[in-house]
Amino acid sequence: MLESAFEAVDRMHEQTHSMYRLSVKCLVENQDEIAKDISREDRVINTTVKDVRREILEYLAINSAPDISASLVLTGIAVDYERIGDYCKNIAQLGLMYPAQLESSPYFDLFKKMDDNITAMFDFTLQSVKESDTQRARDVMKMHVTTKKLHTDIIAMLNKGDNIDIQTAIVYALLTEFLRRISAHLQNIASTVVQPYDRVGFDKEKVPSTE
Repeated sequence: MLESAFEAVDRMHEQTHSMYRLSVKCLVENQDEIAKDISREDRVINTTVKDVRREILEYLAINSAPDISASLVLTGIAVDYERIGDYCKNIAQLGLMYPAQLESSPYFDLFKKMDDNITAMFDFTLQSVKESDTQRARDVMKMHVTTKKLHTDIIAMLNKGDNIDIQTAIVYALLTEFLRRISAHLQNIASTVVQPYDRVGFDKEKVPSTE
């Protein structure tokens, strides 16, 4: 039964990765019609996370010695993907609420670095979980630190308010916050490969005790 839940989580990864690419395209290229597709996919993911929870509950109920740790981790991963889907929908909706042309600028350059970093994180996260690749998991955790640094840089730039109108500044502030949160959830997922359950989601790996 857990195998079915794992397969569902794999599908959630592919769905959220696609949603992420589409949401950024929807905003940057002002393709409002894409927002409907993203909302539809978000509803599918919401249904899937409920199915995963139900399957895990059934697994725990009918097994005399269930794998509690795997069940908890799998539930957490499904919830992380559900939250990523929500933020992708938020990005698409942002383009509808604040239509702004994101043209070449220092702000756009920082955003693009965040976008490229997160796109790579999606690929590495899947590899780390499917192959139990601890090095890839650590790479994702380090990449989240990069995301946070880029987010800090763009917020500092926005605080100065140089060469940007208020509406575009709002878009960049909200957009990069959504990106930071997506990055954090990808880090949560990858960290399940290298962290004990109580430290899943933290970006610093616990050093084993030498005592």
